[in-house]
Amino acid sequence: MGKFIVFIFSFMLLFIVLQIISGWVLTIFYTPDFSS
Repeated sequence: MGKFIVFIFSFMLLFIVLQIISGWVLTIFYTPDFSS
C-alpha cells in the first residue's frame, strides 16, 4: 500500500511539473495576432 501511495504522489508531481513547463514554453513562444 505504501509503494502505491508513493507511485500516485510521484505521478501527480510529474504531471504538475510537466504542466508548468508546457505553460511556460507556450508563454515564451506566444506571439499575439494584432491583425484581427
